[in-house]
Amino acid sequence: MNPFIIHQDETKSKEFYTEEKCYISELSNGNGDAEMSIARARVEPGVTTAWHRLKTTTERYHIISGKGRVEVGSLPPEEVSSGDTVFIPPMCAQRITNIGEDDLIFLAICTPPFSEEDYEDMEGAGSEQLVKISLKELEEAFFYLDSMSSAYIEADVVIDKKTGEFLYSPNEEDADSPESLEFDEWSEMHSGDNYVSLPDKWQLDLGKRLVFDFVKKAIPEHWDRVSNIFNKRGAYRRYKAFLDDIDKLEEWYEFEVHTRKRALQNWAKENGFFAV
Repeated sequence: MNPFIIHQDETKSKEFYTEEKCYISELSNGNGDAEMSIARARVEPGVTTAWHRLKTTTERYHIISGKGRVEVGSLPPEEVSSGDTVFIPPMCAQRITNIGEDDLIFLAICTPPFSEEDYEDMEGAGSEQLVKISLKELEEAFFYLDSMSSAYIEADVVIDKKTGEFLYSPNEEDADSPESLEFDEWSEMHSGDNYVSLPDKWQLDLGKRLVFDFVKKAIPEHWDRVSNIFNKRGAYRRYKAFLDDIDKLEEWYEFEVHTRKRALQNWAKENGFFAV
């Protein structure tokens, strides 16, 4: 790639208001830089931007001036000011509030470049009826079910549709299991309509299908090799060893985390919850 300079295009960089409740100026997007986009965002005092997320894009807020309170994923709300940078991975719910007396101004830096197709509004029609739950707690419950399944121990986790509370089935075989209910109470509750059971990785297509989604995307030339690996027992151990040999293990872990978060958030939304 040769060096180049992107001169300001006054037409494209003209500030406009968005449904996200902030003003945007596109500084660099589609100007020959295929790796990154830069926009200037301005939030007026007292305004909170809409909950949203980017599906495949990593975004950074670099605060230029003003004072804000940012909410990102499972992190607690945190104040930010000039010079601070907020790192926001793909599929991470986000919003920011201007808590100062002056405009809050920051750069929104996206890799790959921002696109409308990648933007997902999380305050659309019907979202006011969604029950807010913790994405971190949702992941912890999911990991718990997976660990129980791997140990051949029957377990279940349900979520209260009204409160978003996570409830664990009685389990006498695992002393380290989260606090659970008595068997009679659990049986009565589990048969009701006010609770929904958390799915396992197979129900979310996060098993073998996830592996081959990664192979297709990242290492299609090794499709036959991976197929042979999964024709024998101990496939996941040998699959990870193979990825380590070709320096793709870290990329696999990143893909796995991103896909799992997206699957859990989508499942939550389909079942009346808003996971952040």
